Amino acid sequence: MESFNLSDWALRHRSLVICLMIAAALAGPFSYSRLGREEDPAFTTGKRPDISDGFLS
Repeated sequence: MESFNLSDWALRHRSLVICLMIAAALAGPFSYSRLGREEDPAFTTGKRPDISDGFLS
């Protein structure tokens, strides 16, 4: 039994492969444009105490 050869299949079905490539190329930017803008919550960092106050003055 001969194993499945993806390269040979793609060469025999060029039009289908081209259509799938175009669909993937169009779906990528469309999906990217629909991503949420605030996926990570906003956070703030506290102020650190400055231990160098007056150290070099």
